Amino acid sequence: MRKRTVGIIFTVTTLLLTGCTSKIQEDITKEYTTITYMVPGYGSNSYAGKEQIEQIEEEHPEIKFDVRIYSEDQYYASLKTMLATGRGTDLFFVQPEYAGSNGVAALAQAGYLEPVEKLAAIKNAKETKDDSYFLSNGPHIYSVSIRSMGLGVIYNKGLFQKYEVSVPETWQEFLDCCEIFYQANVQPLMMSGKDANTLQYGIYEIAADQIYRKNPDFDEQLRDGKVHFTDKGTWDEVFKRFLNLYDRGYMGNEVMELGYSEASENFRNNGAAMMFAGTGEADSYVQMDEFGFFLLPVEKKDEPAICCMGEIGGISLYSGSDKKELCEELLNDIYTAQIESKAESDKHINNLFPEIQQAKESGNVVTLCNQGWNNNVEHIMEGVLGEYLSGYPLQIEEITTAMEKELRK
Repeated sequence: MRKRTVGIIFTVTTLLLTGCTSKIQEDITKEYTTITYMVPGYGSNSYAGKEQIEQIEEEHPEIKFDVRIYSEDQYYASLKTMLATGRGTDLFFVQPEYAGSNGVAALAQAGYLEPVEKLAAIKNAKETKDDSYFLSNGPHIYSVSIRSMGLGVIYNKGLFQKYEVSVPETWQEFLDCCEIFYQANVQPLMMSGKDANTLQYGIYEIAADQIYRKNPDFDEQLRDGKVHFTDKGTWDEVFKRFLNLYDRGYMGNEVMELGYSEASENFRNNGAAMMFAGTGEADSYVQMDEFGFFLLPVEKKDEPAICCMGEIGGISLYSGSDKKELCEELLNDIYTAQIESKAESDKHINNLFPEIQQAKESGNVVTLCNQGWNNNVEHIMEGVLGEYLSGYPLQIEEITTAMEKELRK
C-alpha cells in the first residue's frame, strides 16, 4: 500500500496567512486518518478482519481504525438504519449474495456498495481461485469471503463407546441413537437457543436432505415465486423433524436459557452426546481425541450424506465514503491476506473433516439455506422457533407462514 502521511502541514504560505495559528495547531494535532469499520462480533478480541486491521495499523501509524462492534442480533438493524440515513461507516461487514438484508445483493441494489473487482488483489485471485472466494452480485464483486463453513454433528466418542452406540448412517439410526442416550439419562443433543443463530445448524442440515437433494434450485425458485415456504412436503417436513427432537426431550429443558459459550462448555464436560455445529466451532473439538464429527445422516442408507456449506461473509466499501481511494488501498492489502488465509482454511477443513472433503469431491454439497433468502427470513425463523422452544403452543404452519410473509415483503 502506498504510504500516506496525514500529519503536520507546515508551509511558508500557511505561516504568512493572517489568523493561521489555530489552523497550524489543528494540523499539528491531526497525526492520522481514521477509517471507520462496522462489524458484528463478540468483543474486541473476536471480529472479522481483526488480524489484518491490526497489521495495517502496525505498519502504517498514520492510519487508525475505529472498529465499531455490534452484537449479532443488533448489527443488521443498526447497519440498515445507518445506511438509510447516509451515516454508513467507511467499511462494513456484509453477507453473501442473498443472505438477508445485509447480503451483497440487497445492499448493492440499494446503491450502498462500491465494486472492488478493479483491485489488484481481486484480479490476481480470479486467475487461480474459484467463485467461492468472492462475494458478488451481477457483474460486480463487492468483497472477499473470509472463510467457508460446513455443518455437521460433533459427538462425544467416550459416551458413544460407553453405551455401545455406532455413528448413525440414516435418519432413523440417528433417532435410535438419541433414544438410547435419552433412556440412559444422557442428554442426546446440546442446543443453545439463547444465541438464536445456532438454532439454524440442525435445521439446515435436515433441509439439505429433505429439500435440496431433490431440488437444488429451491432457493432460486423461492425468490422467483415458483415455490413457497408453505408448500407441503418442504419446510414443514424440515421443522417437523427438527422439533420432534425437542418434543421427545432429546435437546433437554434449557434450550432457550443457554448461550453458545455455556452450551459448548457443558458439552465439553460430557453434558450431552452430540451437538449440531459448524466447522468453525467443531474445529477445536475434532482436534481432541475425545470428540468426532459426522454429517447428519440422510433418509436412505444407500444415499450419500450431504454437506451444507457456505461463506462467512466479508468486508465491503461504503459507496458514500469520503475516503474511497485510501480505503481501496487498504482493502487491497486486507483482501490479499484474506484470500491467502481462506485458501489455508479450506485446506485445513478438508484435512480435518474428511467427510466434508468426500462430499465436495462427489458433488454432494448444497449452499447454506439462509444465503439464498432475502429480507430477514432467517431472523423471523429464529424468532418463531424461539417461541416454540419456550413453550408457546405454535403450529408448524405458523413458522412457515411467517417466513413466507417476510420473504414477500
